[in-house]
Amino acid sequence: WWAFLLVLALGIAVSARIVTLGDSVQAVNRVFIAEKLPLSYSIGELRGAIADSERLLYEYYSYTATRSAFQTQRVQNDLRLNRIVAELEKDSVSHAQVTALRSRLVELGKLADDLAATLASGQIDWDKARALLAQIKPKVRQIEQVLASISAANQQAVDALGNSSQDSV
Repeated sequence: WWAFLLVLALGIAVSARIVTLGDSVQAVNRVFIAEKLPLSYSIGELRGAIADSERLLYEYYSYTATRSAFQTQRVQNDLRLNRIVAELEKDSVSHAQVTALRSRLVELGKLADDLAATLASGQIDWDKARALLAQIKPKVRQIEQVLASISAANQQAVDALGNSSQDSV
C-alpha cells in the first residue's frame, strides 16, 4: 500500500506541476496574442498611414489631387493616424517612443498645413512650396526611426515571451 500511495502522490504532484506550467504557457500566449501581436499590426498600419500622408502631400503639390480631395483624404488619414497612435500608447514599454512619435507627427502635420496654405494662396510661392516639400521626407525618416525603435522594443518583448514559454515547456 505504501508503494501504491507513493506512486499516486507522485502522479498527483506531476499532474499538478503540468497544469501549473500549462497555465504559465497559456498566460504568456495571452500576452502575446492580446498585446504584442496587435502592436506589431499597428506599427505596420501606421507605416502605411504615414506613407499615405506623404503621398497625398506630393499629389497635392503636383496637382494630381484637388484641394477638396486633399482635405478630405487628409482628415481621414489624420483620424487613422490618431487612432493607431492611441493604440500604441496602450503599450507601457514604448511610452517614451510613442510620445516622440506623436511629436514628430505634429511636426509633419505643421509642414502639411504650411504646404496646403502655400498651395491654396492666389499667388503660389513655388520656392516656398518646394522648400516645404523638401522637409517632408526627412521628417518621415525621423518618424520611421521612432517606429523602428518601437518595433525593436516590441520584438524584444516577443522574444522574451517566447523564451519564457519555451522554458516552461
